[in-house]
Amino acid sequence: MDELIASDRLPGSRLVPTVRGELLARLGRRPEARAELELAARLCATNANAQCCCAKRPR
Repeated sequence: MDELIASDRLPGSRLVPTVRGELLARLGRRPEARAELELAARLCATNANAQCCCAKRPR
C-alpha cells in the first residue's frame, strides 16, 4: 500500500485512502483509519460514495 502511495499512480483517488483506512481499522489503528476514511470521503465525487466512506469509519 505504501509503495502505491509513494508512486503517486492514483493522485486524487478516493480508493487509496479507503483501502488504507480499512486496513488500518483491521489492525486496530483507529485514529489513523478514521483520518484516512475522512480523507476518502472528501475526495468522493458523489454524496453516496462519501456516506459509504463515513460509514466505515471506526468509532
